[in-house]
Amino acid sequence: MSSETPMQYDDRILSLVDIYSSTALEVQYILGSSSSSIAALGSILEEYNDRFEGNSDTIIQYFGDAYSFLFNSSHGSILEQYNYIKSQNAEWRSDISSTDKFRYPVMLDVGVGNVQIYTAIGLLEDYNQRFPSTDPLNLKKYNEDYSKLALDLDQTFNTATVKFASLMIEKGLAWGAENVSNWNTLDNIEKEAFAVYFFNVGEEYVEKRRSEKITENGVYNVDIEKTDIAQEYIQNGVIKLTLAPVPIGSWPTCLLLRSVTNATVFRRRLSPMLFGSITASPSACARSKRCCWNAA
Repeated sequence: MSSETPMQYDDRILSLVDIYSSTALEVQYILGSSSSSIAALGSILEEYNDRFEGNSDTIIQYFGDAYSFLFNSSHGSILEQYNYIKSQNAEWRSDISSTDKFRYPVMLDVGVGNVQIYTAIGLLEDYNQRFPSTDPLNLKKYNEDYSKLALDLDQTFNTATVKFASLMIEKGLAWGAENVSNWNTLDNIEKEAFAVYFFNVGEEYVEKRRSEKITENGVYNVDIEKTDIAQEYIQNGVIKLTLAPVPIGSWPTCLLLRSVTNATVFRRRLSPMLFGSITASPSACARSKRCCWNAA
């Protein structure tokens, strides 16, 4: 499905785990089991790693970020572009050229997570419908200020990236459950891997692939082993990435760590509002690097 080769992430890429892990778990708590904090972080790391696959990739991505900063500075302009792009057919949006992305900068992928501004606005609209009278992720501030949305997605230390990545992963999991013919044969990790792929290529590209397969075979089966983006998530994922989300109240809390020495770092990053005081020292399991402890 994707032509890129799965890669192992180095510490430069994995450093984003320390930045985003607590927010990812907090969003997981709010959205519930329909999302995945690990897959959300995995999708961001996959996109961030893409920036360093070649010098041209790095230059293009950082130029795109700078271009967005300059030309996505007006809510009215972004809204006008969004409405125009939305009026076009899905195939045009899915196959948009790099030239047209700069012509319509709402289509640019920005920030370390390469979140497309057009996609983020669509996710925001879905979020507004889902939470008409509440704002649990604090995203409604963007409804009247798309330029602020574009700016926040462009900034590494802003929580907007992981929030919108989480919403997209949730959408990918729901889409897969409804549209992938062999969905029930996939395990949870493979389902998350598909959602990371969905994040990377976009809903309309996956819809296009599904339509082609339905026309050819009458079914749309996904082959995770032959999907490089999904394989990259699996190779770097469950053991190496980050938090292993557990239902609130189902203690002990467990973290999947890159190394046992990261336990202290992650303990500091857990939100006391969500988890209370951690009273016991983490005990590491050497085989899985899973550290667990009880919370008060």
